[in-house]
Parts: sequence; structure tokens; C-alpha cells
Amino acid sequence: LEQRAEGMALLERDKVPLETVNVVHQADMHYEGQRYTLRVNVDPETLDLESLAGQLKQACLDAFGIDLTSFRPKIANLRTAVIGVRENLDLRAIVEATHRPLKRAEDCIIASRQVWFGDGFVTTPVYQRELIPVGARIKGPAILNQMDTTTVIEPGDEIFVDELGNLLVTVNA
Repeated sequence: LEQRAEGMALLERDKVPLETVNVVHQADMHYEGQRYTLRVNVDPETLDLESLAGQLKQACLDAFGIDLTSFRPKIANLRTAVIGVRENLDLRAIVEATHRPLKRAEDCIIASRQVWFGDGFVTTPVYQRELIPVGARIKGPAILNQMDTTTVIEPGDEIFVDELGNLLVTVNA
């Protein structure tokens, strides 16, 4: 119950409007001598070892089809998850908040470089990915740089930036 109170306090601290809060208590259990654990749900209000042993027996039957109750049950971990459920976000709001688009894709070119595409080197524009405006179309060859990835658009392919900021690639456009 302490973990539940701690989780609730963290949700309240963040001041995120929630539709509901789900609390899940679980135990990772195994039989003595075994290395694997099975997760069982726990009701902290009526917690007793007999019911936990029964749940472990059932979990073992469900997972492996065997009854191992001749071995002593053990609790490896107890866990509590406090899950705040909020209304769905409109992802466009995130794009608008973080995406500072320029008017034209060409304005997002930060460099060019020689890139090998099968038949030889091709001068290829390098775009700053997060600046590319929604609705932009870029024909390959192109390189799109962003913090966590680099996207290579080959000659003849085309990307389109949809209203959520996703890159839709058409091969051999």
C-alpha cells in the first residue's frame, strides 16, 4: 500500500488531468530451485500466502501444464504499478509545438554532399528534418538529418510530410 500511495503522489505532483487511475499489484513468484518466475496478481487488502501459492500453482499449470506444488513457493519480487489514464492527445499539437516549419522545403537545406548511388557519386542536398514543412514533397536524392536518425531518399524516390509530420516515402515515384 505504501507503493500505491507513492505512485498516487507522483501522479498528483505532475498535475496531469486524468480520466482514471488504475493500480495493479503483482508478485513475481517461482518454486524453490527454479530460475524462471511467473507473475501473479495480488490483492493487497486480502494478501495471504495461501492465495498466492494457489495463484502460482494456476500460473504454472497455465504456462507449462504441470503441478509443481511439491516444491516450496517463493516470492522473488513485489511490484505496484500506478497508471494514470488521460484523454488521447491530438498529436498535431505536439508537431505544432515542436515543429517550427519554414515555408519551403528548399529553405531547410543545410548542406550538400557527394553520395554514392549505384552508378556513381551524386551531389545530394542535406535537409534539417524537423524544419521541413508539413505538406512538403522532396524528390530524391536527398538526405534528411535529425537528432536520432538519418533518412536517405534515393534518386527517383519521393517523400511527403503528412499533417502529423510523418515521412511518407514513395519508391520510384
